[in-house]
Amino acid sequence: MKCNNPQIRELVSRYQMNLLTDSAERSRVEAHILSCEHCFQESCSMSPALDLLNEHPQCFLDAAIKPEPFFKKNPAGVRVVIKNIFDRLTMFFDFILDLWTKPPVRILVPVGASIALALVLLLPRPATYTDLAVIKKADYQPVSFRGVAPASESARIFEDAMKAYVRDDYRESIEKLNAYCAMEPDNAYGRFYLGVSHVMNEELDEGTGHLETALILCRGTDNPVLLNECLWMLGNVSLRLEQPEKAIEYLKENHEIEGADQKRIDQLIDAIEKLMNKGQ
Repeated sequence: MKCNNPQIRELVSRYQMNLLTDSAERSRVEAHILSCEHCFQESCSMSPALDLLNEHPQCFLDAAIKPEPFFKKNPAGVRVVIKNIFDRLTMFFDFILDLWTKPPVRILVPVGASIALALVLLLPRPATYTDLAVIKKADYQPVSFRGVAPASESARIFEDAMKAYVRDDYRESIEKLNAYCAMEPDNAYGRFYLGVSHVMNEELDEGTGHLETALILCRGTDNPVLLNECLWMLGNVSLRLEQPEKAIEYLKENHEIEGADQKRIDQLIDAIEKLMNKGQ
């Protein structure tokens, strides 16, 4: 079973990821999905159960009008900040320990400690590849067809997994997406969201493996939207893993994909290369 209108496939993908802003295009895509069995089944398999929206409408309304706290919207960024503070305090206590082992200067330790602590906390820290990484949870917007039940058992598992994903319960989404991928090993979306779930759960190596599998699956399709998402995420995860050369490789491939944010990609590549040159 194939799509009866291949020219509209890219628009269907953009619609599924909530990237269509033109109302006429959205109406056109919705009409196509209802008339094309292939796109209809795919859209249903990606849509989490609508009872989540029906049972908790206020939660979705609040999320739309209230900005999320920084620690919830960017948990990986908070962990980086905490790590930076910990690293600086470690430097400070190592300095104090070194002073204390030298008896002639023990009298100066209290004053020296105060000055050292101020310097450690206030002086700018050299930038790292981790600082450049932009790790953000990939959006997920269900295709809403009221009254449509999951088309298969695997579709039901995917919907349950994405319920957990949208509420940031990554441990549950990982468990259920693993089950889904075992049933649908060639589904690029399942692999992609499984990889993102691992990354958001700070399991970077596992996340990279699934994202690379999703990338391979994407390369064999006409889905530039998901391909862009995969390459951008892999580039930034590589930075978190202190692998700048690999990050640049992913980002340069991302730069050539249709619809890529080339300015954003160029800026990140430029920042990586400057940091690499400083380290030489």
